[in-house]
Amino acid sequence: MKDLPIRFIRWERTHRIIPVRRDDQRVFDLLGKPGDFDPLDALDQSTREPRAKPRDHANETFRYQSKSRFSDGTFGVYYAARRLTTALKESIYHRELFLGDTQQPPLRVYARLLLATVTGRFHDLRKKQATHADLYSPRRGDYAASQKYGVQLKEEGAKGLCYDSVRDPGGTCVAVFERSCVSHCREERWFEYRWDGRRVADVYELRSFFE
Repeated sequence: MKDLPIRFIRWERTHRIIPVRRDDQRVFDLLGKPGDFDPLDALDQSTREPRAKPRDHANETFRYQSKSRFSDGTFGVYYAARRLTTALKESIYHRELFLGDTQQPPLRVYARLLLATVTGRFHDLRKKQATHADLYSPRRGDYAASQKYGVQLKEEGAKGLCYDSVRDPGGTCVAVFERSCVSHCREERWFEYRWDGRRVADVYELRSFFE
């Protein structure tokens, strides 16, 4: 892929928001008010394995192979945004698609924010919507061109791409192909999404439950 410049970037603080798995969500589905968090969290911490190792979210991401904008499902990609606002808008869009497809009634769902440092030489797709419009398609599922592009880059040994967010004008994102480019990945806080049956009407920031 010789049409894109390759630039060295080091983003000390990237933002990635991932859905909470059903077994992690646990009793927080039943919470009625923020004041309930402290006693429930204390109870949870008291029953956890005392020497359990923290989860390596970056490793989990690269092991999880699914189709996305720059992957055909044969390899995992660590997607992250440079600013929190961008990560939130991206996650809200995908969460609304999922909840709408499954015809969920009004409910609350949770997500965790991961912070990480991303370092490496990446193909730079920023400010190239005019010349690479097919890679920036905002239409749902219209990822055939960008998936093919990502696969070719991966096969050529590329570390990944940095690109402009489709959901947040002015926001920038990175798609990382190599685990070695992601360091100091840690859970920072949680969010509660309020789904009203048609859209995510509100998002609330919560403190981290697992420290």
